[in-house]
Amino acid sequence: MSLGIGLSLGAPLVGALVLAARASERRPWVGNAALGAAVASALGIALLGAMTGPTGTATLRTGWAPAVGIRFDLRVDGLSLVLLGTVAAVTVLALVYAGEYYARRQGAPASLYAWILLLLAGMVGTGLATDIIQFYVFWELMLVASVALVGFWGESPDRGRVALSYFVYSHVGAVLLLAGLLGLWAVTGSTDLYGLAGRLEHVAPGQLRWLLGLLLAGLAVKLGLFPVHGWLPDTYRTAPLPAVIAMAGAMMGAGIYALVRLVFTAFPATLLLPWAGFLLTWAVVTQLYGALMALVQREVRRLAAYSTMSQMGYVLLGVASVHALGLAGSVMHVVTHGLAKALLFMAVGALLVRAGTEQLGELGGLAARMPLTAAATLVAVLSLAGVPLLAGFHSEWLILAGGFGSGYVILAAAATLGSVLTAAYGLNLVRRAFFGPLPRALAEVNEAPGAIAGTMAVTGLAVLLVGLVPSPIVGLVSRALAVVGIGWPGP
Repeated sequence: MSLGIGLSLGAPLVGALVLAARASERRPWVGNAALGAAVASALGIALLGAMTGPTGTATLRTGWAPAVGIRFDLRVDGLSLVLLGTVAAVTVLALVYAGEYYARRQGAPASLYAWILLLLAGMVGTGLATDIIQFYVFWELMLVASVALVGFWGESPDRGRVALSYFVYSHVGAVLLLAGLLGLWAVTGSTDLYGLAGRLEHVAPGQLRWLLGLLLAGLAVKLGLFPVHGWLPDTYRTAPLPAVIAMAGAMMGAGIYALVRLVFTAFPATLLLPWAGFLLTWAVVTQLYGALMALVQREVRRLAAYSTMSQMGYVLLGVASVHALGLAGSVMHVVTHGLAKALLFMAVGALLVRAGTEQLGELGGLAARMPLTAAATLVAVLSLAGVPLLAGFHSEWLILAGGFGSGYVILAAAATLGSVLTAAYGLNLVRRAFFGPLPRALAEVNEAPGAIAGTMAVTGLAVLLVGLVPSPIVGLVSRALAVVGIGWPGP
């Protein structure tokens, strides 16, 4: 257990410290060291997964502030494994991608890689935390690392303004989340994250409603739900592409994990059910608004950012349905959305490297010049739209089935329209970037180089394999559902 924890959490922390000590270094060893730390973390997570057994858990008990009841135990179970496996895989791919992405810029400084590793450590720590204060510390680490990546290495001249806006949004959300967590401590007398469910059963419903509202408000900012999504488009447009791959493909998974762990798992179903209509409406509004905004974008990264917002509407829909099918779909969406969105941003980076632009009006006809990038983009957007035989199909049909199973049929039907809009903006992106006349300025464009093409191919294959052979992911999700006391909802 200690070896698995040491590798999964310790490797990125140690790697970040080593690279921070050589902050301005740009030689090839820098990227290799960061990748090595991320791979070590992934191996540690694999070891933890092997130690938990089919539905069990593994816990490393330590101390922190036992006098006030706060501990620093670390624990992995079926639900956290879904998050940990996804963030590790996506971050490894992002770091492989980064080496080629920065190759024509004399390499990236060690400090950039250090912050990416700190982002990974924050995500891993969030999944391993057993104490609500400890959870918040790792949650803040994710915020600090992602703000630094935007502010110091953003790819637009206004990166300072964007980083400040992102910080303000995220910090307000974090403060609301902290208020909810401290409220949980106050009413239960404990900071034990895993003991909340049993203790909250004895708390007055009025107090629970306030606490639930604070937690949902804080998590809504992290997930980019309507109307607190203002940070999302500019942040994804500005942040360095390797960081965006990790943020969109992995960090959003941490938000989904927190939503399931802190809301569905902790609060009594009798409290959640009266909120279902409101939450389902909120989910559908977020889903459709994000998809409609993606449909009218003229910059590829802003399109992908609004797509992320829309996909988080799906996640809220599944959790708000208070239905086993919907919850299963939301948990599975950590994996399927993470892979598809990482793939989409990899393709965006390929366009930037080769075509030098992300303006849809300046692209076109690139399918013959960049066939792998075109195929990767198509696979990504179709998976996000929930097309059968691709990864996203499995999570989205479960989410929608949960919506219909909740009894709110009109809202579930409206949510189904989101899949149509996703296909519309996705295919519009493919059409405008890869078909039609080839601009004269792009006549000599070739396929993406080395590691960029390689990571797209690997991620695209993963999206296909999960779609064709979903049983390993279903097994992970089944273990996650066992954590909240329900069985796999399928036949």
